[in-house]
Amino acid sequence: MTDHADTMGRIWQRLMEADRIGICSHAYPDGDAIGSQLALAELLWAQGKEVILMNRHNVPENLRFLKGSEAVRVVGAVPPGLDVLVFIECTEPRRADLTGWEQCPLWVNIDHHACNTRYAHLNWVAPGAPCVGTMLYELQQRLGLPASPAFYEDVYVALISDTANFQYNLRPDTFRWAYELVQRGVPAEELVRRVFGQYPERRWRLLRMALDTLQLRMDGRIALMTVTQSMLQAVDARYEDTDGFVDYALKTRGVQVAALLKEIEPATFRVSLRANGQIDLLPLAKRFGGGGHSRAAALVLRGSLGEVQARVLAALEGLLRDEGRMTKASSG
Repeated sequence: MTDHADTMGRIWQRLMEADRIGICSHAYPDGDAIGSQLALAELLWAQGKEVILMNRHNVPENLRFLKGSEAVRVVGAVPPGLDVLVFIECTEPRRADLTGWEQCPLWVNIDHHACNTRYAHLNWVAPGAPCVGTMLYELQQRLGLPASPAFYEDVYVALISDTANFQYNLRPDTFRWAYELVQRGVPAEELVRRVFGQYPERRWRLLRMALDTLQLRMDGRIALMTVTQSMLQAVDARYEDTDGFVDYALKTRGVQVAALLKEIEPATFRVSLRANGQIDLLPLAKRFGGGGHSRAAALVLRGSLGEVQARVLAALEGLLRDEGRMTKASSG
């Protein structure tokens, strides 16, 4: 990871000067979002700070075992009276889907996405990090901050969540951090089991329905799956139950790119994208106002299911055609 020691120091100094600190993350928070929010809160609580944790949507059920998760408020607006507002894993403020954030006098942006817009007064963006959790671990280690066992568990949950239990974003440092966290007493097997191994029955019923929608296009190089509101209602499932569904499509033999269309509200779909090999999804996602990483990105499209499917398929087919032309040109 690029050295960000000066930025870390400035951010921590401003946090120590504040009395009331808000921490938010992106809409529909995942393991890195929640783990990192709680990890930063643990460091601040150890300093006696008042911390207000907030998100637009609830903590996913499989993460509610984490200490302090009950303190995360579900809100539509940032409460008044904060001295600092920290955005965790938000490439831009609208990713939090909260109003009222402009009223806060100081914004801090901590993220690991290369497409981050550096919108805050203080920006710490580390695209080389596998998750925000490990950035906070680096902060704690470099500044010698006291940390509870819960802090290290939060960081580990962030790490296994954003790497899909060590399938993506794998670099030598990824395993170094995992090794160090386990050395510090993190119960790695238990955390993996609780994050990935205790799903409710409704998830499997929903997955069966989603797999029935699987389409393969372009000679099996593109896979497309769909989850609609009616499917969620049919098995009393939640949006969070779709986490990881897109990976089933990607793991189909011959598939290079996969998309999962999730209807988050009528005629509005969140599109999760995954890629194998060296295909870069980020430019495509940004073209539609989304973001993410090279091999894992997301965007939101509005329209009927048929319209959204057509737009996504056209975009992915164009991406693979361009990729093929580039490969031929480089080999020629």
